[in-house]
Amino acid sequence: MYLTREQYQQKSRADALHVKALVNEALAGQLPKGHYLTDDASQKDGNALLRQRPHRTKEGDVSWQFFHSLNYLTEMRPDAGERYLLTQNRIWASTMKYQGGVWICVPDQRIEVRVIGDDYSAAVRELVSKVLVQEPFLVMTWRPCSHDKLKHELFIGDRKLQSVWKVKNVWGTTVGNCHKTLAAAQQEVIEAARFMLCSEHQSRLAAL
Repeated sequence: MYLTREQYQQKSRADALHVKALVNEALAGQLPKGHYLTDDASQKDGNALLRQRPHRTKEGDVSWQFFHSLNYLTEMRPDAGERYLLTQNRIWASTMKYQGGVWICVPDQRIEVRVIGDDYSAAVRELVSKVLVQEPFLVMTWRPCSHDKLKHELFIGDRKLQSVWKVKNVWGTTVGNCHKTLAAAQQEVIEAARFMLCSEHQSRLAAL
């Protein structure tokens, strides 16, 4: 679909406001304690729609910013002037971490979703669900099993998610695989837990 410059600018602004409203709605009641969501230009990157951040910053804090991008190609037509062809519609979230008294971008922690057919609701559900299973929204802890000293259990608060246990010289998991090290077994289980919780968030958001 070709657009004039004015039509592209209008659509880009309108779509960005729509994404911003949907992200706000999806994150309602989900922010970590002591955190807030802001669109204040002085507290976020210039092109970010929203940013989640703590009220009181301490070393190691994690913050997420949310973005929208409507990419295009241009062509000049003698009869119509400059026209814009939309090529890619994306929303994404990127991470910042507070280290040494400053916020630092974490380039390898970026979550991106393509918007298909202008279905922003589905895209935002997918994006926010993936963000909600990352720090600081999700904090998982390992606890030793009270009945088996060779078993470790993964929790969110009081909810038990997964387990790993030692059998002879390997570590088994509830995913069904065995690993040579405890760290490898725990990492597999953590990723499985994230996937499960992400699906739960998508189902919850779809019901809003």
